[in-house]
Formats: sequence, C-alpha cells, structure tokens
Amino acid sequence: MTVLRSLWVNGVDSKAVHIGNKTRERDVDVFVSNRRLFIEALKVPETANILHNSLNDPVMGKNLVRVFKLIGCCNLYDKLLDQCDCLINFNDHTPYNVILQEMAKEKRVKTVYIQHASVSINFPSLYHDYNILFSRDSFNKYKNDLGVKSYMLFDTRFSTLDPSDYKNEGTAKRVLICTNMLDDPNKVGELTDSLIDLGYTVTIRPHPADKRKVWGQLNTLKSENASIWEDVGDNGIVVANESSVVLEAIYLDRKVYKAAFFSDSFDNYGYLAQKLLLNQHFSVETLVDAIQKGKIEFNKDKLVFFIGELDNCKERLNNIIDDIKNDIG
Repeated sequence: MTVLRSLWVNGVDSKAVHIGNKTRERDVDVFVSNRRLFIEALKVPETANILHNSLNDPVMGKNLVRVFKLIGCCNLYDKLLDQCDCLINFNDHTPYNVILQEMAKEKRVKTVYIQHASVSINFPSLYHDYNILFSRDSFNKYKNDLGVKSYMLFDTRFSTLDPSDYKNEGTAKRVLICTNMLDDPNKVGELTDSLIDLGYTVTIRPHPADKRKVWGQLNTLKSENASIWEDVGDNGIVVANESSVVLEAIYLDRKVYKAAFFSDSFDNYGYLAQKLLLNQHFSVETLVDAIQKGKIEFNKDKLVFFIGELDNCKERLNNIIDDIKNDIG
C-alpha cells in the first residue's frame, strides 16, 4: 500500500480492490467477498459446463471451489478493467492474478507489478509492462525473458519504519518462533518445551496460510497479531527455518536463529548462500545452547542486498512513478 498511496498522490488514476478474505486495510476502495464471487460465477451461463469439464482434469478436479471462484473473478474483472487505464498487481503467481493480467492485456490496459514479499528462483518470469522490485536479490532471481521494464526500488515494508520505535528492553527472554506449512509441530514443540523449562517466554506465529489447529495446542502462546512488526518488536529472539521474517528481525536488531530441524534444511531465499545467515541448527540442543550464549549468527551488512537501499526513498519512488506516468501517457 505504500507505493499505491504514492501513485494516488502523484496523480495515477487507480483503485484499490481487495478480493476474497476480509482485509483490515482502510484504503481499499472496493472489497469483494468470496460470497460475491460465487454470485458473479452463477451469472455466467457456461459455469455448469466448465465445472463439469473440470471434474475430469487431474488438477482442476481437486480444486472445483477455486475454479468456481475464478469464474466469478473473470466476470468481475471484465467490468473493473473497463474502468481503468492501469492495473497494479501485488502478486504475480496466483491464478487469480495471472488471469487478471491476461484479461488486462486483451483490453490493452497497462499493468504494473509491485513486489510485496521475498522471492525465490522458483517465481515466474516478469510479465507485467512495468515491474517494481525490492533489491539486487530480486533482480538476480526474477527472469526477464520478455524484456519488460523493471525498476529497483526497495522493500516498501521497511521504508516508513524507524527501528528505534522497537526497543529491546524487556525482550531478552522472549522468543518468537515463526513456522511455515512444512514445519513439524512435534519438533517445534520440543524446542518450545526446552526453552520454557529454561525460563523463556515463547510465542508461536504460524504462516498465515497454515490453518493447522495444532499450533494452538502447543504448551506456549500463539500470536494473534496481524502485524509481523508487532510480534518481532515484542520479542528479542526470533527462530525460523525458511521464513523471510529474518529480514524484519535483523532490521530490528533481534537475535536470529535458523532451526533447520523443523523440517528439511531449505535456502530458497538464499540467506545462507549470501551469508546473511551464518549458521543453521540441526538439533534442539545446539539451538538452545546458541540462544543461551546470545550468539550472533547473521551479518547485518548483507541485509541491503535483500531489502534494497532505504535512503532518498520518496525521491526514488517519485522518479519511478513519473517514468511510468510519462510512458503510459
């Protein structure tokens, strides 16, 4: 939303449309619920035939709800795209975003992709007309087979934050464990039990897409915060296996540890390869020992490679906006 608000201020005619689950974002112009999408799908005469044909598809047959939702999206997109000259996408790999891009292309609507999270080499090639990326890491990972226009900005999540607002006082014995869908709750539980026995306060923050109830059943706290910054700010120690939360934690000068034993050891983001993280732990014992000794297992100098330069943010952002505006005409 940081970049989107700047586009508005600088005269780019755009609307913020949020589709699907509820959002707390107050600057959204149009919220479209899942219920509305299903109603839109029912308006399409071919819906029944599409669903019937999807039954025999090995992928779509297992995702009929998504197929139904996509039909509703297409019907809605058709109306929305007739009202805009420029489409801004914050995601480039879900079917809902990909089909939106394709429809925009058919209607000759210019498209802008604004990176919203850390990426791996497994992400699709850039395909929007304009692509605003975080950093050198992003440029190295994204392929640009089509030769589309790309800009290196910065990770907009960091551009308006002041680390001094998140003090370390009182957080030395507080541990935040950020998990993903591949992590084994039993192994996470072993670590939490060991830390609690040593007098640490432990909070679990599952990935937003991980709806497993087991995380609320562990012998520890479970985060209810929407903001990752609040959770990182409340804890002096952050533990994860494969998670971009290490960027926020290092930025706020928290101690960061990689628990490779939660599942398999992954380095999709390249934090180990680029020496941002200097170590990984394959057992509870070595990780607990590192935490107790207060070991520093990261190199903050490498952070800029992943989040970009945060100086002259407003000027650099305005230059990109002006370039896109001039190009669109």
